[in-house]
Amino acid sequence: MKLHKKQQYIYVGLDTHRKTHYACIINCWHEILDSFEFNNKPSEFIMFIEYISQYETDGLTAVYGLEDVNGVGRSLCRFLLSQGKKVKFVNSVLSSKEADKKAIKHKTDAHDSYAIAKVVLNELDSLPSVEEENTVYHLIRQLMTRRTKLTSQSTSIKNQLHTQLNFHYHNYNKFFSSITVKTALEFWYQYPSAKSFENVTIQELGQFLKRVSNNNLSEERATFILDTIKNDGDIYNHDDVRCFLIKDFIEDYRFKMYEIDKIDNKLKGLIDSLGLHLDTIYGIDFVTTAELVAEIGDINRFKTARKLAKYSGVSPITYSSGDTDKKKPNRQGNRKLRTILFNLAVRQIQVTRGTKEPRNPIMYEYYQRKISEGKTKTQALVYVSRRLVNIIFAMMKHKTAYCTDNSVSKQAS
Repeated sequence: MKLHKKQQYIYVGLDTHRKTHYACIINCWHEILDSFEFNNKPSEFIMFIEYISQYETDGLTAVYGLEDVNGVGRSLCRFLLSQGKKVKFVNSVLSSKEADKKAIKHKTDAHDSYAIAKVVLNELDSLPSVEEENTVYHLIRQLMTRRTKLTSQSTSIKNQLHTQLNFHYHNYNKFFSSITVKTALEFWYQYPSAKSFENVTIQELGQFLKRVSNNNLSEERATFILDTIKNDGDIYNHDDVRCFLIKDFIEDYRFKMYEIDKIDNKLKGLIDSLGLHLDTIYGIDFVTTAELVAEIGDINRFKTARKLAKYSGVSPITYSSGDTDKKKPNRQGNRKLRTILFNLAVRQIQVTRGTKEPRNPIMYEYYQRKISEGKTKTQALVYVSRRLVNIIFAMMKHKTAYCTDNSVSKQAS
């Protein structure tokens, strides 16, 4: 008698951590065969699979499930793949729902690894298999993680700089288009408080602005700044500690921008090596391209655009009851990728300020059509996101540029 497919495997759930991992082995009947902890060291990985092998009897094969295949679990994941093991990626949403089914809830590594193993068993055919990723995609993901962190830190510094400048200048935000443009940073560093201008003439300030702005600003701007400070009054509002903080924030901000520039240079080289032309779509710049590639990885992982849409969480989930079918948002996909696609969809339907002409006529018309069909604005944007998935999938698959004649975009009608 031929065994059912799920009877041919044992299921190993792995709860990964920085120093140790916890494994739980179950059979197709949800029975726990073993559970144990082992160190996150390559030297113990061999002993780990040798220990698992004692349960691979009578033709059984182990299937491994991991939530984290790119962070603390990456070393183990790569080792398993190098040994030809079958590895499944388990979405944390699925394992959390499985863990919550327990009547008495208390979080332990043993319980978490058991939940992961059960997900692998229950969703064996639908879970994506993990394959050894091209190093380029992994490097892009690591660089984008670093870039995102630096961008967040630079935004925090900018906000703190706003706070400190507000104490020393009543109308500091009128001096320049942004407080973090090159000229503004030079200005704040030289004149961190209004008291700094106590003996400064229009000519002196004009020469300074002309030098730091590469001749774009001169005495006219100097006159405006000095008049504004004079009209605001309280020219002696000064604090040495606050001046120190302003200069310190500026130095820190410059360093963060320098680091981001270095990362961008590395990213551009890696992106160029892939031969992609995603930046031919309106609203996709170099950074957005890198974000998409970091989250999608090798497009060949997905056989169809539908699978990519499901992975990103753009495709809705259908809930049926009797004669009623309702579609609800998919919360189980890649949240970062879903957010990137949604923000990109917003850019597609924008119009120019002056002429009110749509920036992407094809997507704008598609969006308006969905609105006329009774969809809400948010729902219509999800449809645009779904259409973008088809276009991006085709462009990455065939390394083509975006076609404004509808030859590419019509695939997602």
